[in-house]
Amino acid sequence: MNPNVLKLYETAQKSSRVILGLMSGTSRDGLDLVLCRFFSSGLETSFVIEEFASHAYPEKLQIEIEQVFAKQTIDFQQLTLLHADLGIWYGNIIRTQLKKWKIQTGDVDLIASHGQTVYHAPIHFHGIEGKPNATLQIGDADHIAKITGIITLSDFRQKHIAAGGEGAPLAVYGDGLLFRSKEEDRILLNIGGISNYTYLPKSGTKNIFTTDCGPGNTLMDWAANTYFNAKFDDSGKIASSGKIHAEFMKCLKNHAFFKKSIPRSTGPEEFNALYVVQCLDGLSVEPADIICTLTEFTVWVIVNALKMGGVPKSKTTKLYVSGGGEKNDYLLKRLQEKLKSVPVHSFRDLGVEPQAKEGLIFAALANESVASSKTIGNKSANIPEVFMGKVSFPT
Repeated sequence: MNPNVLKLYETAQKSSRVILGLMSGTSRDGLDLVLCRFFSSGLETSFVIEEFASHAYPEKLQIEIEQVFAKQTIDFQQLTLLHADLGIWYGNIIRTQLKKWKIQTGDVDLIASHGQTVYHAPIHFHGIEGKPNATLQIGDADHIAKITGIITLSDFRQKHIAAGGEGAPLAVYGDGLLFRSKEEDRILLNIGGISNYTYLPKSGTKNIFTTDCGPGNTLMDWAANTYFNAKFDDSGKIASSGKIHAEFMKCLKNHAFFKKSIPRSTGPEEFNALYVVQCLDGLSVEPADIICTLTEFTVWVIVNALKMGGVPKSKTTKLYVSGGGEKNDYLLKRLQEKLKSVPVHSFRDLGVEPQAKEGLIFAALANESVASSKTIGNKSANIPEVFMGKVSFPT
């Protein structure tokens, strides 16, 4: 028997598994590393986050990602080289970080690498007859496995698409396993480059669903960089100094995506700088008002998606926020004002650092793929019952 297969089999049989989750989102600013220990699997899953770290992309690497990100026309050689280069960088960062944590590579059972999304193309976006939903993440997992010596799972989104989904959002699988509650209905909202939420009714996993809402930080960050030479609007201070521009907001809301029923997925391929510039055409809007309006737009897309999902506002409904948007105090303030009776909490209230949540989720997906006999699903909500992740052996 191939010793790698034997190791994978033995890992599946263990009482607990140490899995390193890697996540880089549509913000494209770097890599989150979340070292988790999982006990059991399926609905019996429990976990402990043992370590967490973030590493910014080197400037050169970030520029190369920007050059191929969400573009229909690119240098194909550049994309091919970047796929390998990013995998090598991931592998070396993992080795460096494990040394800092004083953890031996042999003590890590698996790596779960989401990869860097460079293009997301659901059918409603590309509109090409006869073509399927599709998505592409880069950061070659074979390089990661070879450099680290650790079995690596990657390409989680492809099986979801093969089973009829759109490849996003996938958080529902981990959310349903790790964060359900018998005491309260939970809305788990992630505000990354794109915002999405999972609804977890206290009645159980049968009626859970997930959907992308629309833009999260991506448009606000672009505006902060363009008009204020800042990576993001720190705590929403710029937005709070401006005012909402009614005509600009009206144009932003007038997008076909918001007419599509949920569940649905989207990305910067649809919501990007060009979209903002087109809506600003012919208008005179102060820079602070642009960011204020874009922040309010993000709040609107979230509230609108919650309404479309028919999420009940019961006395036990609570909303928990993860992702970079959790740091935007003004955005959260406006969200709370719009949601009124639904309390808005940080994901820290569930014992998880907000930025670590997505890495944890993909580590959980790897745990399911290796150790579980059946995963959760909900066909009516386009959540197919699938095990996700392709396996890369170190040797």
